[in-house]
Amino acid sequence: MLSDNLSRGLHTILLLDIKDNGDFMSVNEAVELLKRMESASKMGVISSELMVIYAARIGWDNQSIKVSTIDDVPDMGDTPHTIVIPGQLNPVEEDYLVNVLGANEELVRRHERFIDKMIKRPS
Repeated sequence: MLSDNLSRGLHTILLLDIKDNGDFMSVNEAVELLKRMESASKMGVISSELMVIYAARIGWDNQSIKVSTIDDVPDMGDTPHTIVIPGQLNPVEEDYLVNVLGANEELVRRHERFIDKMIKRPS
């Protein structure tokens, strides 16, 4: 479960499902589902402070990786899509997010503070 992983500082990879008609779930659909689950559970996991790594068509010629928030889902184009929600970041991961993937440094810092709060939350 996402909240369990984040409370332990762990990364979470969400491999998006194949629908009954054979189409793949998009990152937009997955984020809406996460928001509905948060609305019902009120666990405080889905927050504007949450940084998300959105990926599309990994390993294909037209693969795409973008870093944003849960509230600002980028257009990822063709499926299949994957979502990575980072936990605690080490310096190499931070450097990669900012200098290779182009993540906003302030977004990375806000995410780190959010994860720190999740870890320190009493059980």
